[in-house]
Amino acid sequence: MELDNILPKDEKSDQPRFKVRDAKFALEYKVSLEYIVEHLISSGSLSVLFGEGGSKKSYSLLSLAVNVAIGKSWLGFAVKQRNVLICDEESGEQRLSLRLGAAIRGELASDDIPIRYMSLQGLQLDKREDADALQALIIETQSGLVIIDSLSTTTSGDENSKEFIQPVFQNLRRIAEITQAAIIVIHHVNKTGGYRGSTAIKNSVDLLLKCESEEGSNWISFRSEKVRDGEAVRFAAVATWNDAEQFYLSPAESRMTEKINPAQKYSNRGTGTRIALSDPET
Repeated sequence: MELDNILPKDEKSDQPRFKVRDAKFALEYKVSLEYIVEHLISSGSLSVLFGEGGSKKSYSLLSLAVNVAIGKSWLGFAVKQRNVLICDEESGEQRLSLRLGAAIRGELASDDIPIRYMSLQGLQLDKREDADALQALIIETQSGLVIIDSLSTTTSGDENSKEFIQPVFQNLRRIAEITQAAIIVIHHVNKTGGYRGSTAIKNSVDLLLKCESEEGSNWISFRSEKVRDGEAVRFAAVATWNDAEQFYLSPAESRMTEKINPAQKYSNRGTGTRIALSDPET
């Protein structure tokens, strides 16, 4: 008897609710993981980047967004070009626009790169209708990378509750699987320096990455606390802001302990000379 004839039907499509595979399908399945960021972020994956306020986590992902949009390597990781969607519920349109503009100028990119963003639109990922709307938006914009800032501002319940937070990540997992977009959610630390909230957060993601940076320093470190499909990673970056309203990250081999001095740090890159200025906020 065909399973399709006995499985429960979806009310809207009249198709079976469950898609059941067999051993033959598994043996013949040849598609491997496709990495958008080499060894770090794959298509259809779900990741969380977390850190303290002022750790430059938002800036870091704007740098990643621009590099993915133009298909340029990021901090030594090879990148595949994808359209990018940024969903901001924390910074606000004015601040986000200024930061994203600086990141675009920092990579010497043009105004037609495939990045779209929205800010303070009331996105609530614990609501199925909002999750469905986000899925439709990703499909419409053909986005391969989606950045959500932040977990706490896109959910209305208790992030310490597994019963609340697990359905949120189930919504995100479903969206990532259907659209094959890589979704990265920005999150915050708890009092002990770990990620804030239920253990369901770590259990639900493919990559859990911690971002750290001392106040007044231009050095940023990244360390994985979970990698589902690879090995643990640790890497670092040097952040540069300059008087040409440009921002960019450069790979760092070792920790830079000196503080930013606007008059001392220089970098020649692309077509111009850039002077590093301090980062005002996150």
